[in-house]
Amino acid sequence: MESSLEKCVTEIAQKPSVTGVICSDANGLVLSSRNVESPECCSGGLTAVATAAAALEPHSDTRPLVIIEGDASVVEIHQTDGITLSVFKSTQQ
Repeated sequence: MESSLEKCVTEIAQKPSVTGVICSDANGLVLSSRNVESPECCSGGLTAVATAAAALEPHSDTRPLVIIEGDASVVEIHQTDGITLSVFKSTQQ
């Protein structure tokens, strides 16, 4: 039976324009991923970006959403409860 984390990652990966998903723990260890070649190579960096962004407002009740834009893609990074979710999207129609 598929865990709730796996189910959530699969559902996100099936959305239009989503090209990949990485879910990692507070240390950058990949917990789940879909459609990302070598997710372990970038999960630590994505976790570090989310952690650094949260440190900008340490007393805030909400965690920031970090968006990194490239020419043909976007990465949305959000961290909550020690889990970092990174969603890769294509900007090409």
